[in-house]
Amino acid sequence: MSSRKIFLLLALALSLSAQAAQRVALINGEIYTANDKQPWAEALVYESDTILYLGDEQSAQAFITPATQVHDLKGKLVTPGMHDMHMHAETASVFVHSCNLYALRSKQAIIAKLKECVQQYPDTPWLRGEGWVSYDENQVVYKEDLDKVLPDRPMWLMAMDGHSALVNSKALALSGISASTPDPVAGTIHKNGKGEPSGLLVESAMWIPEKLMPRVSLVDQVKSLAKAMQLANQYGITSIVEAWETPSLDTAWLQLKDEGRLTTRVNLALLVEEDWDENIELLKQRRAALDFYPLLKANQIKLLTDGIVEIKTAAVKEPYLGTNDDKGMFYFTQEQLNKWIPLLEGEGFQIHAHTIGDRAMANVLTALERSRAVNKRGNNQPMFIHNYLVDKADVPRLKEASASANFSMLWRQYDISAQSYKPFISQQNFERIMPMAELHEAGVLVTGGSDFYVSQIDPLAAITAAVTGKAVPYYRSWPYQPDSQPVMPGKKPDLDTMMKAYTIFAAQAQGMEDITGSLEKGKRADLVVFDKNFFKDVPEYIYGTQVLTTVFDGNIVYGSF
Repeated sequence: MSSRKIFLLLALALSLSAQAAQRVALINGEIYTANDKQPWAEALVYESDTILYLGDEQSAQAFITPATQVHDLKGKLVTPGMHDMHMHAETASVFVHSCNLYALRSKQAIIAKLKECVQQYPDTPWLRGEGWVSYDENQVVYKEDLDKVLPDRPMWLMAMDGHSALVNSKALALSGISASTPDPVAGTIHKNGKGEPSGLLVESAMWIPEKLMPRVSLVDQVKSLAKAMQLANQYGITSIVEAWETPSLDTAWLQLKDEGRLTTRVNLALLVEEDWDENIELLKQRRAALDFYPLLKANQIKLLTDGIVEIKTAAVKEPYLGTNDDKGMFYFTQEQLNKWIPLLEGEGFQIHAHTIGDRAMANVLTALERSRAVNKRGNNQPMFIHNYLVDKADVPRLKEASASANFSMLWRQYDISAQSYKPFISQQNFERIMPMAELHEAGVLVTGGSDFYVSQIDPLAAITAAVTGKAVPYYRSWPYQPDSQPVMPGKKPDLDTMMKAYTIFAAQAQGMEDITGSLEKGKRADLVVFDKNFFKDVPEYIYGTQVLTTVFDGNIVYGSF
């Protein structure tokens, strides 16, 4: 490390140390606490990383000394720091070393961007990219067109949903994929009219060429994770769950921790795939090496159990309409889950399961029931992620498992995604898609997540879509026209529920409610200042509210007072 870099890191550490030691009073504000015993307050005082006082402005004067920094909020809104319970920090690689295809809307735009990236990354052995939309035929670029862009180097382009990839002929040849290659378990090698691989690889097939790609350098990994946290802070997020933690990322997180550059709380969900070797000791060693709670921890296990409804790979109980008994794909056997989930829970791990289809959820619930029987105790607050389709019969089973249900509610809008799956699910299921309000009313703990970089990280985008049922842009660069948007049918959660899903409910789901998730005396000073009180605003215009300041552990990590 250069002497200049060491000097800058020391200067940053000293600045943050001095900042955190300062007593700060926020007065004349509209402070939403996410604490039902004291829902609102006028003033808040914190010192170092801890909240000292929360209440009326007059009583706050007892905590204000001549040395206290006093900030008149002039009626601005303060909330607890937001928690993103399901995101992929490494996908900020599109700002560092990967070709950014997000927010493009045509083959022509994608091809033009790829040509730019070929020039931008002339020396990389493989051209990586991500962001095209798998369920929009106007964005599926097959190998013939990819070969014209890059004939002499392999190319691997992941879809924005992470469930398909496009590759050129060079990548197919290096991977040994030909017309005679059989489909892998839970995957499809798409063939063209000639019976040859078209370059489209679905679900598990997409990882065949990816395994041949050179690993991303530690330098680029650190840059990507730091960029993701920077973006999170910009939108008021002070706690994240990284939902695809592989061993190669562990070192990058530890480096950021050692350099004092973690600007959110980080909970890592260690990836366990269908070919796991059952080496539980390695997972425990990784958890121990990453245990720096409450800043960094790794006690979750990610299970990708099924695909997505848009391309009919989500595991469903009833066949997709118009198909020959197609019920989607399930990555694990029931026998694997029945063995592995009790083993993992027995060692104290928390399950973080991607379950878009109702069959996927039911299969995981069955394994959790087995876990309770084997371990002779309750489950470890398992998390079910996305949950497009939820069988009403499984709602009591969620409660019995003490489970939380995480939703990316930005996706619950009538857009190209909904239009793609509406024809092959029942009208009843369509109206109940992502039934967050229903599960909350039933007593299931509900939380929010962005699945960044699948869609934008701003919690207010998801909150607006959830409470209005109207389309909100997946990406910041897209226009927002709420007055012309159709309304998604079905029950909608209210604003208080959505805010708690991103604050206190999220903290409870992680077992962190004693230190964060709400604004209370003695808890950590994780908070956000917004430019207006959107609780008083027209719901359609919650989106667009600006974060002025994000405070994490008493430190300003975005903006200023």
